[in-house]
Amino acid sequence: MPTVDFVSPAGAFTPAGVGDAQDLTTTWTISSGSPNLTCNGASPFVSGDTGKAFNLTGAGASGGVLSGTLTFVSSTQVTLSVNAGTALSATSARLVWGTDNAPAVQAFNTWAQSQVSPITLTLGAGAQTFFFRAADANQKRGNSFAWGVSQALTVSGNGPSNTIFIGGLPGGCGLGAQFNMQSGNGAYSNSSIWTAKLQTVQAGSSQVTCITTADAMLFSNNTYAMISGIDLQGSGTPPNPYYFEYVKITNVNTSTGVITLSAPLANTYKSTWPVFNGGTPGLHPDEGGPATLYVFDQAWVINVTYSGLATDNGLTGGRTQCEAYQCAFTNYNCLDSIGWAPSINGSISFTGCNLGNIETEVDKLVYSLTLDSTICKLKFQSSINQVIIQNGCTVAGLNGTPLNLSISNSTITNTGWGATSYGVNSILTISNVTFSGTYGYSPVHDSGDKTGNFQNDYPLSGGTITFTKSGSESIRWGVPGTLCFFNLPTLGSGAEPGFSYGPTFTITDVIDGGSTVSMPTSMNGGYPSFGGTGPTGIIVPAYPSITATNTTGVAGAVNASAMTSAGYGGQRVLTYATTSFNGATMGVNGTGLQAAMSDIIAGKVVSIVINVTTPYTGTNTPFTWTFLPGNYWGIDLTNVNGSRVAWAGASFKINMRTAGTRTITPSGVTGSVSGDAGLALPVSSFWIGENWGTQMNGSADIRSEYNANPSIGPVFTLTVITNQDPFSTSTTSIAGLGGIFAIQNQSNMVIRGRTR
Repeated sequence: MPTVDFVSPAGAFTPAGVGDAQDLTTTWTISSGSPNLTCNGASPFVSGDTGKAFNLTGAGASGGVLSGTLTFVSSTQVTLSVNAGTALSATSARLVWGTDNAPAVQAFNTWAQSQVSPITLTLGAGAQTFFFRAADANQKRGNSFAWGVSQALTVSGNGPSNTIFIGGLPGGCGLGAQFNMQSGNGAYSNSSIWTAKLQTVQAGSSQVTCITTADAMLFSNNTYAMISGIDLQGSGTPPNPYYFEYVKITNVNTSTGVITLSAPLANTYKSTWPVFNGGTPGLHPDEGGPATLYVFDQAWVINVTYSGLATDNGLTGGRTQCEAYQCAFTNYNCLDSIGWAPSINGSISFTGCNLGNIETEVDKLVYSLTLDSTICKLKFQSSINQVIIQNGCTVAGLNGTPLNLSISNSTITNTGWGATSYGVNSILTISNVTFSGTYGYSPVHDSGDKTGNFQNDYPLSGGTITFTKSGSESIRWGVPGTLCFFNLPTLGSGAEPGFSYGPTFTITDVIDGGSTVSMPTSMNGGYPSFGGTGPTGIIVPAYPSITATNTTGVAGAVNASAMTSAGYGGQRVLTYATTSFNGATMGVNGTGLQAAMSDIIAGKVVSIVINVTTPYTGTNTPFTWTFLPGNYWGIDLTNVNGSRVAWAGASFKINMRTAGTRTITPSGVTGSVSGDAGLALPVSSFWIGENWGTQMNGSADIRSEYNANPSIGPVFTLTVITNQDPFSTSTTSIAGLGGIFAIQNQSNMVIRGRTR
């Protein structure tokens, strides 16, 4: 195993790295069109600075970064090799100057590619700050240590406070590979579409077949590629597929078009899925859609670990990336305010790292991300495959979530479950996690992306939605097997709320029809009216499967644990909510202060249980607890038109002076006592939406009385369980509690790694 030092390579490569960069933010003066720079706030320069590379913020064209070399004049003055494009007049700016290490990293990379066993690169002794400014003549390499290195590579520094990489313009410091998908985008240096459309292939198969036999010649034995299906975005680089996986090709039969893979596929890929943007050579990539196999530059097939260092790419203006088949970061800090954007990664991990207080935007083609003992903020716009957060992570914001998410032994602040823009979620597992701040759901919501009218954009006839293609616009929630909630409008002058989580339906397939896309669904006929104008949009909810143990902090997180403890682990979110109330928290009649459940709830009522464990013994007689009038509307699922119906309101009362459990189910009410009223559901198949459970109160204000003597009660719990099985306009009843997957009959729905 060769070990070489970047600063003292002992002849392995030349030139050697030099970690002498200076980084100073203070006030500077330079005239536009002049090369003469004066430091007003310090005396940083020495004669040895002559010939050093520099980047100066704010002094370039239009206030950008000015880049070149400098010549020493005095301790406060230097002459730059280029004239300023923008004047600085005692203006705060950042100057970084030092030896340009771009030639050294290029030399190391060339040497490393010739090695035949794993490599360790050390980064000098003591404190070292390395500046990387010049552009790499090999654009694909981009000053990367690891590009095209077939052996495992470890780059080891002396800790993130001692070993710092500063990327500058016009080049910067590369960590992995770039421009690695041969997909026809001009930035990838290709002028052809390097993809093959495939015949439908089932999960578990180890062979794929090119529809056009000659396309097999694009691929080679013992190389890696990517297979994808269902285009969620229709544009962008890289593409944004719902299903994808990285595969190793072991054999290519150019006579038959059959390509053999080293391992069975995790997903099914269909040739009939729609094409929204097949790509244009030199302009934009093939975005996939139907089963598509992408050629990859094999320089991406690297296994690199960075340990004990920090990076600062603030001068480059771009997010930090390390595109690679496998990459890992340990004891690493991100110092700039732009942050990370993992993008095209088979697996990427961070252990004992600090990614800063800026959102790490996890991009579309990350198959697996692991965060271990790491400080970060996370953003997910697309439902990438898998993320694991574990072992003492501190996540200062979870903005959206991936397809499969596991969180354990960590702290999360400000949580929004769901793929916020593209795709759907599947499995959420949480254990020993403390949540604080906001806690809620950020699902994909489409109320008519093209015209602003959902039913015009997605007309429904005979149970099939038809989408007319327009440019490269895709259907960002159009995934076979997806469970969708209707979004229903508010009717009337305010008494009847909208239903953001109305009844559900499922998409059973997504089929290309040339100029249109058809989506067969679980519905029949056209859109039901639901007692009004019908749905105004759809919501693709977060996670059909949630399991949580020992989740603490905010009420919604506590409810997640309660759901699992009660035996409902693995059910969908919004199907279980339980909340404990007492005289101080049960709400106050007539004051505008109402109680609310710990979590929102949506679905057909399975049961509503009010358990008064400590009856009220105070001075108010009678004393009841109720739902506010006009708030508790629902949908009658036994009606083919989905009529809205009212329930509870002023007629609903629980006698808080009598202990006992009242259980409300579609078949009736048990446990009611004298003084209770209006408990029965208005119809047996009653659907409630997220607005349900937000306005409840006692018949009098007993807060002072209770706080002075809690023994007077009351203390009680409210538990609601629902079923979100799909609504059908030809089905007159929905029975049974939805299991971990209530759409198991959709054979073409695949969870990555397992078939649903």
